[in-house]
Order: sequence, then C-alpha cells, then structure tokens
Amino acid sequence: MDIKTIFESLSTALDLEISLIEDSYEIKIKVAPEGLHQLLARCKQDPELAFDALTNQTGIHVDESIQLYYVLYSYSHHHELMVNCEVPLEGGEAPSVVDLWPGADWLERETYDLLGVQFTGHPDLKRIMLPEDWEGHPLRKDYVFPESYQGIDNRPSEITKSFQQK
Repeated sequence: MDIKTIFESLSTALDLEISLIEDSYEIKIKVAPEGLHQLLARCKQDPELAFDALTNQTGIHVDESIQLYYVLYSYSHHHELMVNCEVPLEGGEAPSVVDLWPGADWLERETYDLLGVQFTGHPDLKRIMLPEDWEGHPLRKDYVFPESYQGIDNRPSEITKSFQQK
C-alpha cells in the first residue's frame, strides 16, 4: 500500500485533522499532538495497515517548536510510514506510545532527555543519556553547554574548536 492510500484510509477512518506533507526527503502524515495517539493506534490495530513496528521515534528543534517523527513499518504488508507531530518548544508535550510499542520507552526517554519533550502517560520518563541533575536539553538550538559539571572541565578542547564553523 502506498503512502497516499494509507493517508486516504486514515482520513476516512478517523475524525482527525491530518495532512499529507511531501518534501524532498519523505512523504509523511502530519497530525496535532492531541490526535497523535489515536492515529498511531489505528496504524497499528487496523489489519489493512498493520504497522507492527515502531522503527524510530525522534525529534528536532526547528524555530520555536520541536518536530517529532515516528517511523512505522509493517512486516506483514512491507510498507513504511512516517508520522510528524509538532509541539511547542516551551511546555511541549505529546502522548506516550509505549502502550502501543513497548520499544518506544527508551526512544521517548531519549527525546525527553535531549529535547525536553514531555510524554504524557510514559511509565518512567526520566533521563537516559545524561545524569538526573543535568540542566537543560543539549539538542535544542538555544542550549548553552556548561563549562564544568561537578568539578569536571567541560570546555571544548583545541581539537573540538578546530571543527567549529567560523
């Protein structure tokens, strides 16, 4: 099943505002955070779609928002889907999908840790890569790296500085 057929199937089945986004990288379906869980649950539970695997969940800081991406795969139908959801930079939250795909546990924790997105309903949302007392979220464009952490020098080395853009 191609992406446009999947989009039409979801548009017909769900009472949600979703859109099909085509760019140079990928065709994806965009949904608001309020409809994310419902859309993804349909993707998994509908036998015609049967997206039984969440192969990736990540996010990026773009302007004043965090763009969340979910990549789904159906082993029985051999089709793939990317779903996009935009949350605000400050106070951004999205529903957890750990109940649909248990592997989302660590993916959502990484997105929380590095970008600060709160996943409501997550069973154990805490940092996974950085210490619990770390301040901030390093993949945000406005993040300022601390010069030290618990007495350890964290300033960039001369080698690191040589890779920075001038």
